[in-house]
Amino acid sequence: MKIRELKFLFILSFLLISAVIAQMSWYGFYVVTSHNLFLNIAKVCHNWLQAIDVSPLNALLQLLAISTIVLFLIQIGRQFRLHHRFHRRMEALRDEPLTTEVREATGFGNKNLIVVQSDEWMALTCGFLKPKIILSSEMVAGLDKDELRAVVYHEGYHQRYFDPLKKLLIQTLTAAFWYIPILKWVAEQYHVCKELAADQYSIEQMDNDLYLSAALLKLVRNGQGKAAHSFAVSFADTAVNYRIQQLVKPDEQVKVAVPLGSALLSFIIFLGMTGMFIIALP
Repeated sequence: MKIRELKFLFILSFLLISAVIAQMSWYGFYVVTSHNLFLNIAKVCHNWLQAIDVSPLNALLQLLAISTIVLFLIQIGRQFRLHHRFHRRMEALRDEPLTTEVREATGFGNKNLIVVQSDEWMALTCGFLKPKIILSSEMVAGLDKDELRAVVYHEGYHQRYFDPLKKLLIQTLTAAFWYIPILKWVAEQYHVCKELAADQYSIEQMDNDLYLSAALLKLVRNGQGKAAHSFAVSFADTAVNYRIQQLVKPDEQVKVAVPLGSALLSFIIFLGMTGMFIIALP
């Protein structure tokens, strides 16, 4: 499957999540109010399936719904805690003179770009409602002006489209709906697509792919990927092989293989859950 064809799969996956959430909401409403909101067609299916003896079914569905909500809240809380801690540390390391110099050198007059004093190579975008580009002083010193501009344009794409927030939501939903295995693969491919799109944006702004290629190679060599943050979108921690392929052969579409076994299992699980919810509601 080509990268550009994954949009349909993303939409299908989120429709799948929405359907599961709707079923859980219907079931929860019934548990609380004793009123059934299912349509007539669901009632027909229920009458056909109710003959099956499923006495522990209600307990199982309640456990599943509660565990999904709890996992979602735990993941959200964990990511916000880690982000808050990281943000405070970055502000403490902020190098204001170098920040001003980089803003002027790159022509990126954005107040949400800062440089921090660090001996690690780092370029990332973090922040959920006000995304901020963070560069390390070591990386700034190791790149020339054009390479630095290419990196800033790449991160600017993530900032512009609120990719840290999208990454948070995708990772949280994947963790909460752990029993739908295809979602993990979809999340991984989503990150690949966003990195390729950010690279393409940077190349278009620079009108040259050499600077981005050189910057990517330097960051990989200096090990940024070893220090990736789950709440941030980092320059060189995702889809490096795919990105290099796109840079070397820009006219060829990057292809990925859909895990058919995981997709089939997810579909079976979804059908099974739908049947259990229909059975549980009178």
